[in-house]
Amino acid sequence: MNLEEHSSASKDCQFLYIPISRLVIMSILTGGLYQAYWMYKNWKYIKERDKMDIKPFWLSVFGIFFIHKLFKIIQDSLTNTTFFADYYSAEPLATVWVVLNVLGSILSRSNDVFINIIGGLLSMFTFLILESVQKYINILNQSIEPKPKYHKWSIGHFVCLFLGLLIWSLSIYGIAFTVKS
Repeated sequence: MNLEEHSSASKDCQFLYIPISRLVIMSILTGGLYQAYWMYKNWKYIKERDKMDIKPFWLSVFGIFFIHKLFKIIQDSLTNTTFFADYYSAEPLATVWVVLNVLGSILSRSNDVFINIIGGLLSMFTFLILESVQKYINILNQSIEPKPKYHKWSIGHFVCLFLGLLIWSLSIYGIAFTVKS
């Protein structure tokens, strides 16, 4: 996808428009790293669409502090365009996402391998919260005429995939090494 195509795609879409399956698969394969990319892309859409002076990269790096705002912007967009907005509540979804990430981070620092794994899984499976949000983003995008196409695979997707698989490999190696000791 060249730059011109990407610009027109982002003008047609509201937020990152991807299949739910891509969000789930990429989140699992990247050990949760894709969630930061997902936030980055959505902040980038907001920046372009609303002509905001924000830094999408930093908003996604520090996503735990800005996820409430992102979910609220998505909720406000839904409220203005679809009747499904009554079923989407930004505050509880963002709070659960933050709590699971913090709890997972605390547990993953344990010396007990089993508790460490549970902590990592808790943090990684926060994509289930993003899946709920993505469903509403997709509903919003499907209400646009003409219906936009899904965001294509980008270099960012492949970088996340490479780094995520590297992290998985190192984690599995580390667990195997720890269990042997």
